[in-house]
Amino acid sequence: MPSPKSSRSGQIESHRRGRSSSFHGQGVMSVSQLRRPKTVSDLPSIRSLAGTATATLPEGLPRHPSKMLLKVTMLRSLAPVQMLMTPESTVRDLIAAAVRQYVKEGRRPILPAIEASDFDLHYSQFSLESKSQTIS
Repeated sequence: MPSPKSSRSGQIESHRRGRSSSFHGQGVMSVSQLRRPKTVSDLPSIRSLAGTATATLPEGLPRHPSKMLLKVTMLRSLAPVQMLMTPESTVRDLIAAAVRQYVKEGRRPILPAIEASDFDLHYSQFSLESKSQTIS
């Protein structure tokens, strides 16, 4: 009757034969055999063109975004309100849309007023400087 240790070593040997040969140092591929992905050979010149002001866009692409995703955080609110606005929208339009969306989503804390003229748009919660509602 075989001892428990000898039967275990037979299992380990049979298990090792099933492992990857490269893991145990056999049959490792050389660096010259590795396939390299196809890359753009003229990448620096493409980057330099993209950085210049004279770079032209392909036909049919707009020069300005049609809409922008803006995030507005109400004071003491947990998460910002997200809105899609056109670049031509004014600050007053942004404030009105943010208040409408905040009330529509039923967020907390409940706003004391829902008139857009009662609110200002500040750069951050730590700044008292606000954007004028008359400029875009």
